[in-house]
Amino acid sequence: MKYKTYKTHSGNNTSSSRNGVYYSGQGNNHAEMDTIFDVKQPGTTLHSSGKIIPFGSDGLNGGKSSDRWGDNYYAVSFTGYFKPSESGTYKFRTGADDSHEFMIMEVGDSDDIVNKKYGCCSYAVSYTHLTLPTSDLV
Repeated sequence: MKYKTYKTHSGNNTSSSRNGVYYSGQGNNHAEMDTIFDVKQPGTTLHSSGKIIPFGSDGLNGGKSSDRWGDNYYAVSFTGYFKPSESGTYKFRTGADDSHEFMIMEVGDSDDIVNKKYGCCSYAVSYTHLTLPTSDLV
């Protein structure tokens, strides 16, 4: 699985705006989440990238802590493939203390979001159950 970590909010909770596109202290909606990950924003910089094994010691818990720029004002993006070995219902778990979005391309709701939480300052764990046939995902 590939990951990218970003320093956001200029590292100090500064809002960012470029060409009328804006993000505030948190990703309060899908548009702000997209903007937080946009390295064209003056407050966002790509900090590191690489590969991890999802169930290895680095796991998916906030990215590799050694590759994050700090403990606050950062974002992590994971990309990879999930190919069900058989048709059925699969359970996905997400957790974050601030905003998060979980997407599966061509399966989810608007913009492929199947699970989301927007806002700040309370850790939340969410579960999503999806029924997937083996032929839907590559």
